[in-house]
Amino acid sequence: MKRTFLFTVILFSITMNAQQFNYDQHWKEIESLSKQGNVKSLLPKINEIYTQAKKDKNTVEIVRSLIEQQQILQQTQEDAEGDACKLVIGNFEKEIAAFNGKDAQQCVSTAVLQSLLAKIYENYAQNTQWDRFSMLETENPPKDIAEWTTSRLQQKSFDLYKLSLENTDILKNTKTENFKKILTSSEDIELYPTLYDVLTMRYVIFLKNNEIEKIATELNITSQPLVNHNITQLLGFHFDDKDKSAFLNCKLAEIENQQADNQTEKAELMLFLADKYKSEPFSAYIYYRAAQFYVENGDKKTAYEICVRAKDFLPLQNNKWQVNCENLMAELEKQNLQVQIDETSLPNEPIAVNITHTNLDGFFYRIYKITETIENGNINQNVGNIVKSGSWELRRFNDFSA
Repeated sequence: MKRTFLFTVILFSITMNAQQFNYDQHWKEIESLSKQGNVKSLLPKINEIYTQAKKDKNTVEIVRSLIEQQQILQQTQEDAEGDACKLVIGNFEKEIAAFNGKDAQQCVSTAVLQSLLAKIYENYAQNTQWDRFSMLETENPPKDIAEWTTSRLQQKSFDLYKLSLENTDILKNTKTENFKKILTSSEDIELYPTLYDVLTMRYVIFLKNNEIEKIATELNITSQPLVNHNITQLLGFHFDDKDKSAFLNCKLAEIENQQADNQTEKAELMLFLADKYKSEPFSAYIYYRAAQFYVENGDKKTAYEICVRAKDFLPLQNNKWQVNCENLMAELEKQNLQVQIDETSLPNEPIAVNITHTNLDGFFYRIYKITETIENGNINQNVGNIVKSGSWELRRFNDFSA
């Protein structure tokens, strides 16, 4: 199942000298305390790791501590004076300034922090936008970001996303495999095999954000061309890949980003792409996305046929992308029956019954006599004998619709 990537804990693949301070043990203690629910008690322990990591110049633990600090502060900080985002932003900016970019590792570290900080600014702007509704832009922005307009905060986010992609060559040579916990799922590694892929797609997601599109004019940003440019750059980067997963993932993103009169046009482009690369395992996911478009437009029969097509073209075993089509087929095949009867009816008159069904040829029924009694002010319904039973044939339309 395809999942959207996001940053969690970042582990750099570098060799560290043995140190007396046992980072792993400290994180295990924090994890144990976290399970007990006492979140506020975690911050001093995380700060202890952060302080030690600064002394040791341990980039791994500095970044990890900053991420954990962010999560704890946002859960526990309540007063305006100690605004969690402002504290987190200050910490991130200090660390970015501390990296001088003299070597590839520091360039990578800076890029990761810049992308993370961009997201923090973005969230801060969105979460506090109503507080800034009446703020006016000034030529010289206040030092306190709490007094910035939403547009200025988003501009800062935009600038940081761009900066995170400055050292393109280094990022292209930094394998995501070395950052196994940078993604929510290991299956994403083949779709985003380098840090360049990860940071670029984070930038693209930012540009496609509806809130950004609303203020794009104020920011002097034209989102669509920038999205297209970045996806095109990724396609060129992966064009000659032997494993076409990353290339096809970018092609899928390109199709989804296209302006189309209706969703069916996009679905047809997806089908053409999947058919062209039908021997590639990831094409199963492209078939699934095309089928989803048809489901959303009410054509469940075509969606089902697309999933069958994917099964015919691709071997089921050892293809993790096939599960999406399997699940969709199972959902479409579900049987469903709903019977509605008017709450009131006249004696000796026919009772209207409204039946809605999916994937059924018929059903059996029993009608019981129900009597009501009142005890201590409560109405009790008592099920009596069967009044009538039988079967009812239904017309099955084979279109998976009710």
